[in-house]
Amino acid sequence: MAEKVGGRWQEEFNTGNRFEGISVAVTRKGLEVFGFYDSFVGIEPMTISWEDLEESRKRVFEGVAKT
Repeated sequence: MAEKVGGRWQEEFNTGNRFEGISVAVTRKGLEVFGFYDSFVGIEPMTISWEDLEESRKRVFEGVAKT
């Protein structure tokens, strides 16, 4: 379920446990991907825009290589 966090709407999906894993936040900008280990966020989140995701999805379904 989407919720307002830090002044913005997002929905999170997590895998792993509370000590290590991956968290993906769906935001209005796109996807934010977080990786963490030993209860510590490893790096700043990587953001993938909706436009980039849509272009990638189309290429995958069409079987077209990125140029």
